[in-house]
Amino acid sequence: MTPVQSTSPDQACPSPASSADRILDPAEAYFHMLDQVSTMNFVVVVERAGPLDPGRVSEALLHLQAEEPLLRVGIALTADATGFRFVESPGATIPLEVAHVRVDSRGVLAAWAPWIERQLKRPFPPGSAPLARCTLLQSGAQQKACLAVTLHHSIADGRSGAEIVRRLLNRVATPVAELGPPIQRAPVPPMHSVFPSQFRWADHPGALRAAAGVLMRESALSGQPNALPWFVKTPHTRDPRLLWTVIDGERLMRLTASARSRGLTVHSVLTAAQLLSQYRLLGTDQRANLLLTCPVDMRQHSSVPVDVAPTAVYASNLYATYAVDARTDVFTLAKQVMTRTREQAARGDAHLFFSSREVSKALAAPSDLAAFARMVANVPHGSVLSAVGLLPVVELDPEVQSISFAICSAPHHALFSAASTYMGRMVISTAYDDNNLVPGTAERLIQLMEQVLDDVAASVPAPASTNCVGSAVATS
Repeated sequence: MTPVQSTSPDQACPSPASSADRILDPAEAYFHMLDQVSTMNFVVVVERAGPLDPGRVSEALLHLQAEEPLLRVGIALTADATGFRFVESPGATIPLEVAHVRVDSRGVLAAWAPWIERQLKRPFPPGSAPLARCTLLQSGAQQKACLAVTLHHSIADGRSGAEIVRRLLNRVATPVAELGPPIQRAPVPPMHSVFPSQFRWADHPGALRAAAGVLMRESALSGQPNALPWFVKTPHTRDPRLLWTVIDGERLMRLTASARSRGLTVHSVLTAAQLLSQYRLLGTDQRANLLLTCPVDMRQHSSVPVDVAPTAVYASNLYATYAVDARTDVFTLAKQVMTRTREQAARGDAHLFFSSREVSKALAAPSDLAAFARMVANVPHGSVLSAVGLLPVVELDPEVQSISFAICSAPHHALFSAASTYMGRMVISTAYDDNNLVPGTAERLIQLMEQVLDDVAASVPAPASTNCVGSAVATS
């Protein structure tokens, strides 16, 4: 391993575009507090054929940081200690760590996994800036490189994080003399400020109570989620681990065609497969209630158009409990997931998440991390499947083979699976806490999930063309 490489003081960021000093949005504050009780940063991972020049990566990071207001900030309590604010730190540059990694018969992703896991486990110290770091792993014999950008979840989500990496790689591929000055970008507005008026719950307390009541009644009707016997939720030091599943070529085309022929999104099929894998691991023929979290890209549910650049977190969650038994098939379950998540999103459930009584109460006491930790600990066991869809191509770097992302699972998550598709190659990264699961559980769950997906892919003839790959994973 080579030492950590950081830009020197005389390489400080070029003149910044604009300031990001402001009070944190409820979503940003939530992820900041969650990061302090359970590491919540995430990593965007690029698999590339051929090495990268560390010097060019450093230069590109400086250029990008000058364009992105939230790549220059730390987080501090407000003066009255009632909230948090972003505080700009113009001299703080994104550190770059470079290492050469040997690859064995398990392949490059398995060789890189321990490095990514360390990034998931390593929080950003309170008050530190910037809230981003970069790791470059080179595997010379295989002519492979991994570029991993770690981001605090209060400044980015899966889509904006992937966009940061795309722009970074394009800058690496551009000669310094041709880069030109950084593009002057103003920060995007905080997420809650661009919610449709009917979902700005602070302005409609009566509607807020009614919407919360609907969720409570639905939860009661669905029943309490089953305890997962192989998942032990106890206080401890987090030990995140990561497994990758790659679906490409004819297998991906068949999977996509099978979903579309039934009017389903691939996202809904993936979630159904994950739920079925958990049910089958329970080893019962009785009905089980399984809790699923589906992250939602809130750019699609805002009152004004919101781009993925500049970076920001525009994400919320939808929760639902699904009844699964021995007769449940993947397509019926996928239809239920797709229908329910669309109904929830349309009526504003995702807009409601950060305004719920429990979350609002916790955010109102930013210094009381113990209370926040208790709120998180009381959430029932469940799993997450997040899909960012088809990622745009890195125009100036044809050597990029895949772009995926991984996020540390919260204490109540048995699994956090994240799916993305790049150039006809889907990567599903599954993060879990090794201290939470009975040994071998994660590997068995992924094996069962792959079996379900293989059955889905085998249910249709091979497509005649690759046209169906374009939007392999759709958010629901």
